[in-house]
Amino acid sequence: MGERKKILLTSAVTVMAVSLCVGWGAIWTLYRAEFSVQRDRLLTMLDGQARLMESVARFDAAHSQDVHPDGPRAATLDQILDAHRRPWEFGETGEVVVGYRVEDHIEFLTELRFPMPGERRSIAIDSELAEPMRRALAGERAWTVGPDYRGETVLAVFEPVAALDLGLVAKIDLAEVRAPVVRGAVIVTFTALVFAFVGAIVSLQISNRLVQRIEEGQARISAVLASAVDPIIAIDSRGIVQSASESVEHVFGWRPDEIIGRNVNVLMPSPYREEHDSYLANYLRTQERKIIGIGREVLGRRKDGSEFPMDLSVSEARIGTERIFTGIVRDSTERGKAEEQILNLTRRVRLATESAEIGIWDYEIEDNILIWDDRMYALYGIRQEDFSGAYNAWTEGVHPEDLPRAQSVLQDAIASGTAFHCQFRVKWPSGEVRDIQAHAVCLRGSDGTVRRMIGVNWDITEEKRAKDLLEALNLKLKQQAAQLITEKERAEQADHVKSAFLAAMSHELRTPLNSIIGFTGILLEGLAGPLNEEQNKQLGMVWASADHLLDLINDVLDISKIEAGQLEVDRRSFDLRAAVNKVVVTATPLAEKKTVALRAHIAPEVGQIVSDRRRVEQILLNLVGNAIKFTEEGEVHVECEVNQRWAVMRVTDTGVGIKPEDMNQLFEPFRQIDDGLGRQREGTGLGLSICQKLAGLLGGEVTAESRWGVGSTFTVRLPLGKAAGGTQ
Repeated sequence: MGERKKILLTSAVTVMAVSLCVGWGAIWTLYRAEFSVQRDRLLTMLDGQARLMESVARFDAAHSQDVHPDGPRAATLDQILDAHRRPWEFGETGEVVVGYRVEDHIEFLTELRFPMPGERRSIAIDSELAEPMRRALAGERAWTVGPDYRGETVLAVFEPVAALDLGLVAKIDLAEVRAPVVRGAVIVTFTALVFAFVGAIVSLQISNRLVQRIEEGQARISAVLASAVDPIIAIDSRGIVQSASESVEHVFGWRPDEIIGRNVNVLMPSPYREEHDSYLANYLRTQERKIIGIGREVLGRRKDGSEFPMDLSVSEARIGTERIFTGIVRDSTERGKAEEQILNLTRRVRLATESAEIGIWDYEIEDNILIWDDRMYALYGIRQEDFSGAYNAWTEGVHPEDLPRAQSVLQDAIASGTAFHCQFRVKWPSGEVRDIQAHAVCLRGSDGTVRRMIGVNWDITEEKRAKDLLEALNLKLKQQAAQLITEKERAEQADHVKSAFLAAMSHELRTPLNSIIGFTGILLEGLAGPLNEEQNKQLGMVWASADHLLDLINDVLDISKIEAGQLEVDRRSFDLRAAVNKVVVTATPLAEKKTVALRAHIAPEVGQIVSDRRRVEQILLNLVGNAIKFTEEGEVHVECEVNQRWAVMRVTDTGVGIKPEDMNQLFEPFRQIDDGLGRQREGTGLGLSICQKLAGLLGGEVTAESRWGVGSTFTVRLPLGKAAGGTQ
């Protein structure tokens, strides 16, 4: 590569890098601003709704005692449900949910915009997904970023409605908040690349044909990116859909990829569907316009066949010799519903403000005119005839200690044109001090400057006192929780030391027991000389007792090793069929002794498995032994099969079964379940606990199903594993 080309290439890369740095810096700033705007908008909206609900609740409490059979609170909840029969939604993903606590879970009062798994309408109170609603029900008013009930990351603000024991959460997907910024980032990145590439093209004298293709691509992208919230569809001169925005699915029910490449008349009802192609051909021939460049209300057809009115505007663009028609659609059926909702909301606000002790004020900034309603006079403890109607009427009522801060917040809101939110105290002429919450919005004039503010005040004295008390209680609870955690850690450490001690002591006990068993066996076999009948009987009792004690110590050793983290598993490839058969053969004498039928069925596909054969046989033998022990008559059935990547073994018996109330204690160590016959079975109560823990070490699990008086089924699921072996 020549020096000239190197310089030109370096210049192109530098231009691109600088453009990207500047553009991404601006995008980051815009993102932070967009996030703050969305958060403040949600806080303002939610705060107003909470105040409105509390106002309606207080009104119903005062005037609706006999209107509803369940009382004024139920009347208020019915009004909320009537106002929000459909999901309370905004934007593409935003919604407001109302919830209340029922024992250890949260119930949603209003419809959810998105379905929950299993069509549930509740969520556990301690779930991470319930954090905003849980905190709202705890009396907090704040915002957070985290997962919602769908698991999507959202920006959520929350507010309590103390009068109704409700919580309000307004949330919007973080992806939607980022969307404008992401589009801006794409445009900035694309623009930077285009600048660098075009510079390289000019510098390196690329052919005019390539430049023309780039210009055509830019024009096509510009046409597609001329998007809005409403669905956008681009078609060619044959009526074939070239692109469609994501919002098409919301309005028409079609996913964009389902209609791209198809004739746009699939979105039209008859007879317009059949006439569309001829209309388009007539326009191309005569240039006679009926919709293009004009716009009008037409009928649309959804994927399910339903029809709806919509506003359609169509523009035409030429890209080289090709014509692209871009249509923007707006479902006009929602407009009438929205107007009705606004009217109803206005009536409710008027009713609430008149009955809920919320004061409304209006401040003309340039003319220094302050207008209060009747409730404002009561909030500030003055008479209407003593009100001057100017800005200083407010400053005279604010507590002197809070006045500088309140004035500063107010002036900042006026200067920036943002919402005014402030808490301050007012001092009545009588000397009484009350806490006030104030909210207001700024209204701009035609020149863009703030000319007017409209806001509300309400008394939060009792609420603030309750909040201070709650914060003190929360602090005390946190201190107690920290103390409990410390005690828990100490207990766990002590339990670990206990398990290690038992594991070591079990080894010391097994050595002499093995000697007792061995020498007793020698005597019983007559290797040390003949024994009489009584000696055989006594030595047999010694041997049986020592063997039973050894089994108990082995169980204690196993459970102690597992809890101390000292048990090793040796994963090797072995024949599972042979292992199952070995267990069945081993357990057969025990079954024959009790006249219990022991049957086995091993599926043909059962073969090699990678696991610890000794531990697998130990698990299965323990389960089969338990089944025989608790079965007085009938049979014990052992099954083995392969299910995808798992080996599944089942042990089914016709014994006494397990009571439902005992199922949750089944796998607890040192726990023996009552068989209902008043008999104490032999053993330590460690067998099932060891089986479950061993299965967990092998990457599997042991589960149980039982019906009292019918029998039980224990299922062991173990992974088939990989071909390699080793010790863990």
